Amino acid sequence: MNVFPRFAVGVAVAGLVAVPAAGAAPACTPSKGTALTRVAVPAPARPVLRLPASRGCGDLLRLPASGVRVSAASGGRFVLRAGGSIVRLRPGARRVVLSGDAARDRLVVAYGRRRIVIRVALRAERTVLVRRAAGRGTAPTGPTAPGTPATGGGASPGTPGSGGGSGGGGSTPAPRPVPATRPDMLFAASSVWNRRVEGAAVAPDSAAVSADLRRQAIETGTWMNTDRWSVPVYVVGGDQARVTVKDADDGEMNLPGPWRWGTVPLPPGAVAAAPHPDGDNHLVVWQPSSDTMWEFWRFSRTAAGPQALHGARIEGVSRSDGSIPAPYGASASGIAVAAGIVTARDLAAGSIDHALAIGIPETRASVFVAPATRTDGYVTRASAPVMGSRFRLDPSVDVNALGLPRLTRMVAVAAQRYGIVVRDRSGSVSFYGDDPVVTGTDPFTAVLAGGEIGEVMRTFPWEHIQLVAPGG
Repeated sequence: MNVFPRFAVGVAVAGLVAVPAAGAAPACTPSKGTALTRVAVPAPARPVLRLPASRGCGDLLRLPASGVRVSAASGGRFVLRAGGSIVRLRPGARRVVLSGDAARDRLVVAYGRRRIVIRVALRAERTVLVRRAAGRGTAPTGPTAPGTPATGGGASPGTPGSGGGSGGGGSTPAPRPVPATRPDMLFAASSVWNRRVEGAAVAPDSAAVSADLRRQAIETGTWMNTDRWSVPVYVVGGDQARVTVKDADDGEMNLPGPWRWGTVPLPPGAVAAAPHPDGDNHLVVWQPSSDTMWEFWRFSRTAAGPQALHGARIEGVSRSDGSIPAPYGASASGIAVAAGIVTARDLAAGSIDHALAIGIPETRASVFVAPATRTDGYVTRASAPVMGSRFRLDPSVDVNALGLPRLTRMVAVAAQRYGIVVRDRSGSVSFYGDDPVVTGTDPFTAVLAGGEIGEVMRTFPWEHIQLVAPGG
């Protein structure tokens, strides 16, 4: 998975709320004694607060400073209001855990084996309002190490792109390298990333699948990952010194053979995407002089040297379609993670002249189409998009007449001309943008013109989206 927003200003505060699901009755009347109790948040940095809540309809939790409200509704549903968005869930589970973390700007709803991530700018909370369970109190605790049971985290590393587990960190990196000249085009001219899509045939099930994608965008929001869940691409020259990146998982990537890393022209100052214990920590090295690209998942620097848990070496980049065969690659789909990123060059030119990659919350299980080579989808409904699906904005739509913000308009035009490819699973419907960790300057600051990236991307016209037939 990918995606989260920039950190909110204020002290990092985490709140963990264990919420028993409401009953399955078709009607639901607010229970007596459901008034919320004000509870002080512990003072130490990043405390965890466990707040059990009772059954029955009505409010369960409020975070006053952040504008977050969670309520139980009929049929075992939950309604979460945050950042102007409304998310409705029906987990069908006896126990639901809601984690709110201001240090990571996120809310995580976990039940069974499901984990839904909702982006929202959380602020420091001195007190929270919670419905007490009958006969129970609150149990505030002090700081807890990431991954311990109290935090709700610490799942073992999942598949690349899943967003779980730890990564990043390590020793302080050297100064950022000076990048080599970046070629104008990434991957083959005939690939899905550079081929125009206006004249392509629409898939027979376009209406149903497009409606499914639109629903996901409405329920989870539209975002553009530019840091923690994005991909820094380091473009290096032919004289860049090579090093060994250790495969810290099973050693597979350090063996000889195609798609394995070999030695890597890794700049000494290269770091992963906003290195973070809860991120994918992607990193890409592109060497145009050898026409080779290296990609890494869960990259980190340690006292023993650089390491990662998985990835690939892509040879013949200029002739490649961006597909990586299983089991190699740093994404859940086998699509190269550098593909479809909105770059600083795109923003400076005012035009995105290539296809776009997106991550979405729900993809169909066991099915994928090129350029994907696999999937970690889990949804069984026929309307769910499959990994590798290519969408486009209806060519008949006059994008300039929609009154979109500058960034959204650029993305919409690119979607109309080159399309959108489903590359990964994510907590929301999320595009990908240049990670500023490469240069230290954020290329999105100017184009956003003071706007917040979630609010800007929420205006994307999903109502005009179409599914392109496979091979189109």
